[in-house]
Amino acid sequence: MGKPKLNIVLSAFACEPGRGSEQEVGWRWALELSRVFDVTVVTQDRNRAGIERALLAGAGEGRTLRFEYVQLPQPVYRLKSRFDFLTMPYYAVWQWLAMKRVSAMHSEKPFDLIHHLTFASFRVPIWMRLVGPPVVMGPVGGAERAPWQLLGYRSTWRSWMREAFRNVMTGACVRLLRVMPPLEHGNGICLAATPGMFRIFEAQGLRSRLFPTIGAEGSHSRQRSARGSDDACRFLYVGRLHLLKGVQLLLAALADARLAGCSLTIVGNGPERSRLQKQADELGLGGRVRWMGSVPRAELDAVYDAHDVLVAPSLYESGGLAVLEAMEHALPTIVLDVGGHAVSVAEGCGIKVSAESSVAGVITGLAEAMDAYARNPQRCFEDGHRARRRVEEEYGWETKVRRMTEVYREVASLEVEKESLEGRGVQGRVPPPGEPR
Repeated sequence: MGKPKLNIVLSAFACEPGRGSEQEVGWRWALELSRVFDVTVVTQDRNRAGIERALLAGAGEGRTLRFEYVQLPQPVYRLKSRFDFLTMPYYAVWQWLAMKRVSAMHSEKPFDLIHHLTFASFRVPIWMRLVGPPVVMGPVGGAERAPWQLLGYRSTWRSWMREAFRNVMTGACVRLLRVMPPLEHGNGICLAATPGMFRIFEAQGLRSRLFPTIGAEGSHSRQRSARGSDDACRFLYVGRLHLLKGVQLLLAALADARLAGCSLTIVGNGPERSRLQKQADELGLGGRVRWMGSVPRAELDAVYDAHDVLVAPSLYESGGLAVLEAMEHALPTIVLDVGGHAVSVAEGCGIKVSAESSVAGVITGLAEAMDAYARNPQRCFEDGHRARRRVEEEYGWETKVRRMTEVYREVASLEVEKESLEGRGVQGRVPPPGEPR
């Protein structure tokens, strides 16, 4: 008889299928890890309906997956929903209540380890460290700061002040790590979603490892052929229309490149949409930019397949699900060389533009990258297929679970049931991204 499975609890404030972003990160990690381990997820009650629909549809079949729901009183929740600045204080209190719930469960049936998953940010103290078992924190990001010289480009004073305040608070939160470290007496490990986050953890003397947050199916198999030399390049952006996503830089770059016939499709909504549409008109791009608004996740595959290159010029990004989705569809990607995008987009899979130069320099860099793919269909095709291979080899959920199993073994010093691991092909060591095989 094999040894019992590792009994873990996931703290996942954001965890709901079909919602994208961090909600999807929390849900997919819970689903995939429950194939191998006994998993209890502590999440918000607001996520219950979506989770239960997915479970009724069979999403949890064959897994040991349980959910515990924690929620603050409804008047407090409604207040948080109305005022964005209350999100982090609300989250800190929620974490405390979740820790109390986990502590009570742990006293009845001990957990082998606790995994703090979402929010995937280092900014709020991790109360789960007080329960007792080893803690795996992350992967988390949030250490990157938007380049100061780019913040002021076509932004309102309110937007600039909000993001400048965030930059300042990032520095303060780094200092807070010394006072309230996420690991109690070094009991566990911090997983860093970005190189910048990894350097901060190391500087604080915290046991850490670079571990990208997001995963991908790695199963999209539509064959893409190189576009004809006379065919215009179709660029794509997918994401929120927010100052930090850098769409204002993308529009300026499209105008600067002056690529005959090339078009840009923008998928997503957000507070900056009207301002960005006005910018496009001022730049004479009205007929070359298509604004699709929000697109249901089930329809996004067709959108990726109808385009040639994804451009994601975020000023900082811990993960970047749209980039991985595009790579999975064999699209090369153009990104700023920051945060999680800098990890995902390896050489030969896309083009990374330095964010360290002036606004004009960044716009020129984006324009030159777009020009490179527009004028060279063969490079576009080859980089796209290398991107797909990278997703399959490095970001597929099988690989992610293997790597997380390795982390769990390291921090819990326990063997996982051998039969369970072999049933999922989880055996042996898988090197992290960038490490030679």
